[in-house]
Amino acid sequence: VKVNNTPVNVTGKTVAKYTLQGITEAGINVKIELTAKNKNSKTFNFVARRAEEILIASVRLDGKPYTENEIAKTSNTTSVLSVTFKEAYQELNVKVNKKDAKVEGKVATASIESITETGVGIEIVATAKNKAPKTFKFKVVLKLEEIGVEKVTFDGNLVFKDSKIETNKTEGDVSITFEESYEDLKVKVNNEDAALSGKVATKKISNISEEGTDIKIEATAKGRKLFSYEFNVKK
Repeated sequence: VKVNNTPVNVTGKTVAKYTLQGITEAGINVKIELTAKNKNSKTFNFVARRAEEILIASVRLDGKPYTENEIAKTSNTTSVLSVTFKEAYQELNVKVNKKDAKVEGKVATASIESITETGVGIEIVATAKNKAPKTFKFKVVLKLEEIGVEKVTFDGNLVFKDSKIETNKTEGDVSITFEESYEDLKVKVNNEDAALSGKVATKKISNISEEGTDIKIEATAKGRKLFSYEFNVKK
Protein backbone atom coordinates (compact mmCIF):
# COMPACT_ATOMS: atom_id res chain seq x y z
CA VAL A 1 0.00 0.00 0.00
CA LYS A 2 1.22 3.45 -0.89
CA VAL A 3 -0.37 6.78 -0.14
CA ASN A 4 0.97 9.55 -2.34
CA ASN A 5 3.96 7.31 -3.12
CA THR A 6 4.70 6.75 0.58
CA PRO A 7 4.68 3.07 1.68
CA VAL A 8 2.25 2.17 4.47
CA ASN A 9 2.88 -0.82 6.73
CA VAL A 10 0.34 -3.64 6.41
CA THR A 11 -0.27 -6.42 8.95
CA GLY A 12 -2.61 -9.10 7.67
CA LYS A 13 -5.78 -7.34 6.51
CA THR A 14 -5.17 -4.31 8.69
CA VAL A 15 -3.67 -1.14 7.30
CA ALA A 16 -1.96 1.23 9.69
CA LYS A 17 -3.32 4.75 9.81
CA TYR A 18 -1.76 7.27 7.52
CA THR A 19 -1.92 10.92 8.52
CA LEU A 20 -2.57 13.41 5.76
CA GLN A 21 -0.86 16.71 6.49
CA GLY A 22 -1.21 20.16 5.04
CA ILE A 23 -4.89 19.83 4.18
CA THR A 24 -6.22 23.19 3.02
CA GLU A 25 -9.60 24.60 2.07
CA ALA A 26 -8.48 24.38 -1.57
CA GLY A 27 -7.78 20.67 -1.03
CA ILE A 28 -4.94 18.24 -1.67
CA ASN A 29 -4.93 15.28 -4.05
CA VAL A 30 -4.67 11.85 -2.44
CA LYS A 31 -3.60 8.76 -4.37
CA ILE A 32 -3.81 5.29 -2.81
CA GLU A 33 -2.11 2.41 -4.63
CA LEU A 34 -2.82 -1.21 -3.72
CA THR A 35 -0.71 -4.11 -5.03
CA ALA A 36 -0.57 -7.80 -4.09
CA LYS A 37 1.04 -10.94 -5.45
CA ASN A 38 -0.91 -12.46 -8.34
CA LYS A 39 -3.52 -9.69 -8.10
CA ASN A 40 -4.31 -6.75 -10.29
CA SER A 41 -3.26 -3.45 -8.83
CA LYS A 42 -5.89 -0.98 -7.65
CA THR A 43 -5.72 2.78 -7.45
CA PHE A 44 -8.00 5.21 -5.57
CA ASN A 45 -7.92 8.96 -6.09
CA PHE A 46 -9.74 11.65 -4.17
CA VAL A 47 -9.33 15.22 -2.93
CA ALA A 48 -9.13 15.94 0.80
CA ARG A 49 -10.38 19.41 1.68
CA ARG A 50 -10.53 21.19 5.00
CA ALA A 51 -14.06 22.36 5.72
CA GLU A 52 -14.47 26.13 5.76
CA GLU A 53 -15.03 27.65 9.18
CA ILE A 54 -18.27 29.23 10.24
CA LEU A 55 -17.66 32.96 10.32
CA ILE A 56 -19.12 35.20 13.03
CA ALA A 57 -19.74 38.84 12.14
CA SER A 58 -20.52 40.02 15.67
CA VAL A 59 -21.39 38.93 19.20
CA ARG A 60 -23.46 41.37 21.24
CA LEU A 61 -24.75 41.45 24.79
CA ASP A 62 -27.68 43.84 25.25
CA GLY A 63 -26.68 45.42 21.94
CA LYS A 64 -23.04 46.05 22.88
CA PRO A 65 -20.38 44.21 20.81
CA TYR A 66 -17.71 42.03 22.42
CA THR A 67 -14.66 40.17 21.17
CA GLU A 68 -13.52 36.64 21.89
CA ASN A 69 -12.13 36.07 25.42
CA GLU A 70 -13.17 39.57 26.48
CA ILE A 71 -14.70 40.26 29.90
CA ALA A 72 -18.03 41.98 29.36
CA LYS A 73 -19.62 44.18 32.02
CA THR A 74 -23.35 44.65 32.47
CA SER A 75 -25.66 46.20 35.02
CA ASN A 76 -28.36 43.58 34.31
CA THR A 77 -28.66 40.21 36.00
CA THR A 78 -30.36 38.91 32.83
CA SER A 79 -29.08 39.95 29.40
CA VAL A 80 -29.86 39.16 25.76
CA LEU A 81 -27.06 37.59 23.73
CA SER A 82 -27.13 37.89 19.93
CA VAL A 83 -24.73 36.26 17.49
CA THR A 84 -24.70 37.45 13.88
CA PHE A 85 -23.00 35.20 11.31
CA LYS A 86 -21.49 36.22 7.99
CA GLU A 87 -24.25 34.31 6.21
CA ALA A 88 -27.28 32.12 6.86
CA TYR A 89 -25.47 28.80 6.84
CA GLN A 90 -27.32 25.63 5.86
CA GLU A 91 -28.55 23.64 8.88
CA LEU A 92 -27.06 26.21 11.25
CA ASN A 93 -27.31 25.16 14.89
CA VAL A 94 -26.11 27.28 17.79
CA LYS A 95 -25.73 26.32 21.43
CA VAL A 96 -25.01 28.76 24.23
CA ASN A 97 -23.66 27.07 27.34
CA LYS A 98 -24.95 23.76 25.90
CA LYS A 99 -28.50 25.07 25.43
CA ASP A 100 -30.09 25.65 22.03
CA ALA A 101 -30.23 29.26 20.91
CA LYS A 102 -33.02 30.61 18.73
CA VAL A 103 -31.80 30.86 15.12
CA GLU A 104 -33.47 33.12 12.56
CA GLY A 105 -31.61 33.52 9.29
CA LYS A 106 -28.05 34.42 10.19
CA VAL A 107 -28.82 35.62 13.74
CA ALA A 108 -28.94 33.49 16.89
CA THR A 109 -30.28 34.82 20.20
CA ALA A 110 -30.28 33.50 23.76
CA SER A 111 -30.99 34.79 27.25
CA ILE A 112 -28.12 34.86 29.74
CA GLU A 113 -29.49 34.65 33.27
CA SER A 114 -28.21 34.81 36.85
CA ILE A 115 -25.29 37.12 36.04
CA THR A 116 -23.30 37.84 39.20
CA GLU A 117 -20.37 40.01 40.21
CA THR A 118 -18.24 36.84 40.16
CA GLY A 119 -19.09 36.43 36.50
CA VAL A 120 -20.62 33.89 34.13
CA GLY A 121 -18.66 32.13 31.40
CA ILE A 122 -20.34 32.08 27.98
CA GLU A 123 -19.51 29.43 25.39
CA ILE A 124 -21.06 29.68 21.93
CA VAL A 125 -20.76 26.62 19.70
CA ALA A 126 -22.03 26.86 16.12
CA THR A 127 -22.32 23.99 13.64
CA ALA A 128 -23.55 23.90 10.05
CA LYS A 129 -23.64 21.52 7.10
CA ASN A 130 -20.23 21.04 5.46
CA LYS A 131 -18.63 23.60 7.77
CA ALA A 132 -16.08 23.31 10.52
CA PRO A 133 -17.62 24.08 13.94
CA LYS A 134 -16.95 27.47 15.49
CA THR A 135 -16.50 28.07 19.22
CA PHE A 136 -16.57 31.56 20.75
CA LYS A 137 -15.98 32.19 24.45
CA PHE A 138 -16.11 35.23 26.69
CA LYS A 139 -17.17 36.15 30.23
CA VAL A 140 -19.80 38.53 31.55
CA VAL A 141 -19.75 40.08 35.02
CA LEU A 142 -22.30 42.15 36.88
CA LYS A 143 -21.03 45.67 37.40
CA LEU A 144 -23.43 47.78 39.45
CA GLU A 145 -22.98 51.53 39.81
CA GLU A 146 -23.61 53.48 42.98
CA ILE A 147 -26.85 55.32 43.72
CA GLY A 148 -25.85 58.95 43.97
CA VAL A 149 -27.26 61.00 46.85
CA GLU A 150 -27.06 64.79 47.03
CA LYS A 151 -28.17 65.15 50.64
CA VAL A 152 -30.00 63.63 53.60
CA THR A 153 -31.89 65.95 55.96
CA PHE A 154 -33.93 65.73 59.13
CA ASP A 155 -36.46 68.52 59.50
CA GLY A 156 -34.54 70.44 56.83
CA ASN A 157 -31.13 70.11 58.48
CA LEU A 158 -28.28 68.19 56.87
CA VAL A 159 -27.48 64.86 58.51
CA PHE A 160 -24.21 63.04 57.99
CA LYS A 161 -23.86 59.28 57.82
CA ASP A 162 -23.49 57.56 61.21
CA SER A 163 -23.97 60.88 63.02
CA LYS A 164 -25.99 61.56 66.19
CA ILE A 165 -28.34 64.52 66.26
CA GLU A 166 -30.83 65.98 68.73
CA THR A 167 -34.34 67.35 68.37
CA ASN A 168 -36.88 68.87 70.75
CA LYS A 169 -39.74 66.90 69.21
CA THR A 170 -40.87 63.27 69.24
CA GLU A 171 -41.31 63.24 65.49
CA GLY A 172 -39.68 64.68 62.38
CA ASP A 173 -39.28 64.37 58.62
CA VAL A 174 -36.46 62.53 56.89
CA SER A 175 -35.73 63.64 53.33
CA ILE A 176 -33.32 62.04 50.83
CA THR A 177 -32.46 63.89 47.62
CA PHE A 178 -30.89 61.69 44.93
CA GLU A 179 -28.65 62.83 42.09
CA GLU A 180 -31.21 61.68 39.55
CA SER A 181 -34.56 59.93 39.22
CA TYR A 182 -33.25 56.38 39.01
CA GLU A 183 -35.21 53.67 37.23
CA ASP A 184 -37.26 51.49 39.61
CA LEU A 185 -36.07 53.53 42.59
CA LYS A 186 -37.44 52.27 45.91
CA VAL A 187 -36.63 53.75 49.31
CA LYS A 188 -37.28 52.39 52.77
CA VAL A 189 -36.79 54.18 56.07
CA ASN A 190 -36.72 51.82 59.04
CA ASN A 191 -38.17 49.09 56.79
CA GLU A 192 -41.16 51.23 55.75
CA ASP A 193 -41.70 52.64 52.26
CA ALA A 194 -40.84 56.29 51.81
CA ALA A 195 -42.87 58.58 49.55
CA LEU A 196 -41.20 59.38 46.24
CA SER A 197 -41.56 62.55 44.21
CA GLY A 198 -39.09 62.85 41.35
CA LYS A 199 -35.67 62.38 42.88
CA VAL A 200 -36.75 63.13 46.47
CA ALA A 201 -37.91 60.56 49.04
CA THR A 202 -39.55 61.58 52.33
CA LYS A 203 -40.67 59.76 55.47
CA LYS A 204 -42.06 60.96 58.81
CA ILE A 205 -40.39 59.45 61.88
CA SER A 206 -42.43 59.14 65.09
CA ASN A 207 -41.77 58.07 68.67
CA ILE A 208 -38.32 59.61 68.92
CA SER A 209 -37.05 58.71 72.37
CA GLU A 210 -34.72 60.37 74.86
CA GLU A 211 -32.45 57.34 74.57
CA GLY A 212 -32.22 57.91 70.82
CA THR A 213 -33.86 56.35 67.78
CA ASP A 214 -31.86 54.74 65.00
CA ILE A 215 -32.79 55.79 61.47
CA LYS A 216 -31.86 53.37 58.68
CA ILE A 217 -32.31 54.35 55.03
CA GLU A 218 -32.07 51.81 52.21
CA ALA A 219 -32.50 52.55 48.51
CA THR A 220 -32.51 50.23 45.52
CA ALA A 221 -32.70 50.93 41.77
CA LYS A 222 -32.29 49.00 38.55
CA GLY A 223 -28.64 48.34 37.74
CA ARG A 224 -27.44 50.00 40.96
CA LYS A 225 -25.86 48.86 44.18
CA LEU A 226 -27.86 48.97 47.39
CA PHE A 227 -27.57 52.36 49.10
CA SER A 228 -27.51 52.27 52.89
CA TYR A 229 -27.36 55.24 55.28
CA GLU A 230 -27.81 55.35 59.06
CA PHE A 231 -27.93 57.98 61.76
CA ASN A 232 -29.36 58.42 65.24
CA VAL A 233 -31.77 61.08 66.47
CA LYS A 234 -32.36 61.83 70.15
CA LYS A 235 -35.02 63.94 71.85
